[in-house]
Amino acid sequence: MAGSTGRWLGGMAFEIAQDGHTFVLDAPGDSGGADAGPRPKALLLSGLIGCTGMDVVSILAKMRVEGFTFRLEASAP
Repeated sequence: MAGSTGRWLGGMAFEIAQDGHTFVLDAPGDSGGADAGPRPKALLLSGLIGCTGMDVVSILAKMRVEGFTFRLEASAP
């Protein structure tokens, strides 16, 4: 089970602790942040890419497919 906690650092920045890892989320300067980390929406897209990619790679491994390359892209307004 995944779990996350967030601690406000000031401005728009939050330090996130997740499963033994820590990272900072922030907003760009024109939105009150200091651009100290990725934006939350972009991180959601990254999670979607990671989850989907791991599923596909796992399925290909079970099918014993080898020597492939794989790239995913996601965007949002």
